[in-house]
Amino acid sequence: MLEESAEFSNWLFVQSDKALQVRYREDSRQNGVGSFTVEFRIAFDDKIYCSLSDCLGYYLTFAYPTLDNQTSVRSFFKFYNSFRGVYTLPNPMLLKMEFSDGSKRVLKENGFYYSEAGSENLFFAGMLFSSCVDNILASSDYSRCNSGHRAGEFQMANAIVIN
Repeated sequence: MLEESAEFSNWLFVQSDKALQVRYREDSRQNGVGSFTVEFRIAFDDKIYCSLSDCLGYYLTFAYPTLDNQTSVRSFFKFYNSFRGVYTLPNPMLLKMEFSDGSKRVLKENGFYYSEAGSENLFFAGMLFSSCVDNILASSDYSRCNSGHRAGEFQMANAIVIN
């Protein structure tokens, strides 16, 4: 288990079929709310990295629940393959970690988990984030992050360009 305010989680794929990764570190906790540093990188050495000449990088919609769990905080990015570093979100991610019914969220090496009140059992919190990653293609403006049931989700005009 991660020591509080000490280590990042492992690098985790934001989406299993795209080579964009994220990791988290809890920096502080106050009144059941955790403040987290969030970092992203492109996994150039992974077999799912899009190395075709048409692939310029990745679109990312990164979303996590607001403290009242009624909506999401959304950020939009265009990660270009020319970026070889680690990008840190400029503002901390605030997440409710302790709930009035006694249930809790926990950050472990391989992501966020939750436990029900009075239980020591941990369950993967797979639905905590509602993010989308897609390839940026030179030949097309299409992105699955902005089509079908996700129509209007990726906001190109508000995207932060990372290159």
